[in-house]
Amino acid sequence: MTISGSADMRIIGSRLVFSFVVVALIHLLSGQLTSSTIPDAVRYRVPESQPASTFVGDLSRDGNLTGGSTFQIRGRHGPSSLPFSVDGRSGVIRTTGVLDREKVCPPDPVWEGGGTQPDPDLDSGECWVSFEVGVRSATTSHTIRVDVNVLDVNDNSPSFPDSQVKSHRQMKWHITLR
Repeated sequence: MTISGSADMRIIGSRLVFSFVVVALIHLLSGQLTSSTIPDAVRYRVPESQPASTFVGDLSRDGNLTGGSTFQIRGRHGPSSLPFSVDGRSGVIRTTGVLDREKVCPPDPVWEGGGTQPDPDLDSGECWVSFEVGVRSATTSHTIRVDVNVLDVNDNSPSFPDSQVKSHRQMKWHITLR
């Protein structure tokens, strides 16, 4: 092999490595927003009685998303208006006002049409607010279901019908002597 042949082989080898790196980068970048990397659902918890604009969650971080995505609420599951908002650029979810668990989740909610009822896996004794957020990038779109558990803060003092409780017990003793 001549010196020029060796130089040609090095050029070919470096071009192959460069091509491999470019293909790997394209594959990596195109897979940033695919259904395999974005969760179908996320769950958050927030105590009731928090002020408006309280941070609830970050869909960009929790959904493994990179910059350039936009977010928009698509659907609501359940009665009343949605007490949460989603920032269109950052994906941050915040409260829209002070949360009152008893208003957000009345004792016997009647589910409205236009969506599925909350996930049956969610504990029915808890207050879950569910909605969908559409996520878009330049190449794909995806929907993430968001379930928020509004935690009860014991803000209602207990009430008792009487201020005093009297208890009378009769005891019977049966004594046997031997």
